[in-house]
Amino acid sequence: MKARSLLLATLVAWTATPRLALAASSEISVLDVGVGAISLVLAVVLLIDVIALRKVADGAAIAENLAYVMFGVICLATSVLLGWLARFPPEGMSVEQVRLGSELLVLASMAFFAIYTFRLKQSLMRLLKALTTELDRATDSAGDTRAEGREG
Repeated sequence: MKARSLLLATLVAWTATPRLALAASSEISVLDVGVGAISLVLAVVLLIDVIALRKVADGAAIAENLAYVMFGVICLATSVLLGWLARFPPEGMSVEQVRLGSELLVLASMAFFAIYTFRLKQSLMRLLKALTTELDRATDSAGDTRAEGREG
């Protein structure tokens, strides 16, 4: 099922590439556009998986933090789209401005991923501390029970 979905998404992305623009300009590499298309397909697949994971983890601390991953993936996909737009910048915008926007989106996605990993690390540290505390309590109470059994 996943292979079929991936194949369908790849075909959609392949047909959505700017073929007419490629025919009009000899400067554009088909490989460059292909990499961009694959990046967009993978971004869509990743976004779908993150949304599914968020539904599975509903109510857990990880579900709240997955929003940062979603925003990061959206920023990366938008950056790829701006990379394509840089080939044919809209009137009133220079190629440098479009590329700067693309780079800023990559920076924003890295910031979202950094926030996600920081918050996930904090959540895991709290979980491990709680588990360690509970294990210590269980060990202490088991030791007390054994000591009472020997005395009695």
